[in-house]
Amino acid sequence: MNNEKLEIEDLLLDKGFRNWASGIEDDEFQFWNLLKEEYPQFKKAMMQARYIVITAEEELPAIDEETNNKMLANLRQKLGWSHETVVRTLNSSKKQLYLKIAAVVALIIMFGVVAFEMGERNNAKMQAVSEVFVQKSTPKGAKLNFYLEDGTHIILNAESQIRFSSTYATDSNRNVYLEGEAYFEVAKDKKRPFTVFTDNLSTVALGTAFNINAHPEEDKVQIALVEGSVLVKNSKNESNVILAPGNKLLADKLNNDFIQEKFDVKEVTSWKDGIIFLDKTDFDESIQILERWYGVNITVSNKPKTLLTCSGEFENDNLDNVLKSLGFALKFDFEIKNKDVKLKFK
Repeated sequence: MNNEKLEIEDLLLDKGFRNWASGIEDDEFQFWNLLKEEYPQFKKAMMQARYIVITAEEELPAIDEETNNKMLANLRQKLGWSHETVVRTLNSSKKQLYLKIAAVVALIIMFGVVAFEMGERNNAKMQAVSEVFVQKSTPKGAKLNFYLEDGTHIILNAESQIRFSSTYATDSNRNVYLEGEAYFEVAKDKKRPFTVFTDNLSTVALGTAFNINAHPEEDKVQIALVEGSVLVKNSKNESNVILAPGNKLLADKLNNDFIQEKFDVKEVTSWKDGIIFLDKTDFDESIQILERWYGVNITVSNKPKTLLTCSGEFENDNLDNVLKSLGFALKFDFEIKNKDVKLKFK
């Protein structure tokens, strides 16, 4: 195997490699990790191809096929690809991938940030890679379950996004940036602390499990510690708190106050196991949870002025059953049409 060579174009067409490059764990994930570590002669091509995959995930302007083909030729020359035929022999899906990759690299070259010459010396610094972030996001009605290269497990809730450096595996600090809600099971690494940045807060952990809810439209950020310990810092007033397992921190975005209290692990983290858990939850908050969970828009009419709360536990249940249960208790009717839901109190 020492005499074999990995071609960048072959890597880019391999689904397992693209998943590895994006940090998505599948059956081949450990194979690619092992290949990179055990065979140094392959590492450079893998990192170059990984950079292209990561950059290709970003939104790009539409470019016609003729221009894309010219970009691809430029790309092939730039990277020293040896094969002479690509686009004409590819099937439709692979062809579109190549066109997108060509457009990505052409734009990168245009702005002068490509440092990937095949003839580079082994000690050359790939500065472009360090400037690139990988972003994972979920729309309403979806969740994402994945692993980072150090083994840290992240479950991203609906309507959330997280980003981290493309060089996360080798950075001196493991930093991620969250908007929305996520559950973290952090791999232990005493030399490299793991930090989640949300608004003005940074949550630092070495090896632990915790949940963070930091949706931008909400007034508070909630950090709930399941096991281990975390240090929460507020950059606005330089205050900090060390949480103990079973405690959660409510950080007010307006006045930067910290409030600690006990929490029910099931209530806070059941979402990651496909369970909607409502325990005297404010009605408006419950509606917001259902909208994110099922990817719908809910309008409410005839709502009484009295305080309304929702309670119930729904495991992998459909929206119709959930609303039937809540409607019976709160006395409202509902109508579901595609992604639009109307609730009317009796």
